[in-house]
Amino acid sequence: MYKYLLTTAMMAAVTPVAAHAQNEERQIAFDIAAGDTANALNAFARQAEVHVSFPYDAIAGRKVQAMRGRFTRREALRRLISGQGLVVASESATLISLKAAPERAIPIAGGEPQSEIVVRSGSVCLNSL
Repeated sequence: MYKYLLTTAMMAAVTPVAAHAQNEERQIAFDIAAGDTANALNAFARQAEVHVSFPYDAIAGRKVQAMRGRFTRREALRRLISGQGLVVASESATLISLKAAPERAIPIAGGEPQSEIVVRSGSVCLNSL
């Protein structure tokens, strides 16, 4: 009896991890229309059968290209958020949380920088220091 309970407890602990790994590797047929990024992420969530949270203000006015085909959940999400100013904050079998990508500062070459280039998801701004 003790062996049975121990085996059951071990299987219960391993099953969610195995299910998550299996969901990531499974190919899913996606058919997401071109248009508003928020609508595309919501369509992704429905088709991948996962909840997705993301900051609406970070993607306001952004558009995505259509995405049709069979992809893993991770590959489809990577394609959707590429160039959108979003990164994955956390991910589980049932929830993906996205956040705004951090800004990157790139010093201008040639000694001590007098200004910096700030890259904000595809657009470049020159800031004086």
